[in-house]
Amino acid sequence: MHTFSRPSWRTLGLVAGLGAFAATTPAMAVPFTWDPSAVVSGADGAFTADNITVADYATVNVTSAGGFTENGLVNLSQFTNGGSAVSLPGLGQNYALYVAFTGTGTQSAGTVTPPTDSTVTGTFNSLNYTLYAASGKATYGVTTGGPTVTGLGTPVAVADGSLITGTTALTNTTNAGLSAAANVLASFNELVPGFFIAPAATVGLDFFTSFNNTGSVLTTSGNELLINGGGGNATLNATSAPVPEPASFALLGAGLLGLAAFSRRRGLI
Repeated sequence: MHTFSRPSWRTLGLVAGLGAFAATTPAMAVPFTWDPSAVVSGADGAFTADNITVADYATVNVTSAGGFTENGLVNLSQFTNGGSAVSLPGLGQNYALYVAFTGTGTQSAGTVTPPTDSTVTGTFNSLNYTLYAASGKATYGVTTGGPTVTGLGTPVAVADGSLITGTTALTNTTNAGLSAAANVLASFNELVPGFFIAPAATVGLDFFTSFNNTGSVLTTSGNELLINGGGGNATLNATSAPVPEPASFALLGAGLLGLAAFSRRRGLI
């Protein structure tokens, strides 16, 4: 692990969940600048964006006692700035940016399919993740054995972190069928300083994503839930906004269970 020390910290978040945002609308998105070429030869150079499109591939296994384990991959597939797509011809073709994560927790019932018109809530007890950059053209998928990614060279870890707090919700409704949500706050430790360029470390930031998915991305097999390409978007925001509870998401429609929120700390290994 590389040492990277700066005198302040910023907050980041990634919410993978159900429906549109509830409660509070996040503040105006702040542009950020990353440089994939700093870690992957032949990758796109530094770019500025204010929105990220992501896709989630994960398995959630639930025991009869209500304990669960989640393993997932989150593909950072596209970036936009001011509503316009950022030209990154190499992303998804010559290199990939993705998160790999594992988490454990407990929920109020030992099932991935709640009775009709009911919700099962849960709490994460642990979660660890790494943000990777890798050369090659990635193909993502998920099976009962877990999420998969192929076609890539040796990945370079650019950031990692672990759980601070997190909650989950599984909802089954007559009209929408099965949906799932999760909110997680985790530490964010930069491992490659050249990758993260702006904004300055002195700027406090929140980073949110919102997902709105149909049940087509969710499959159940016994007490296992598979998420195959659940989609959404992410933004960095200059001011804090409360992370909505999964139950709020569950009122709005179908979605997915996945990686949720990050906080980004500077000055730590």
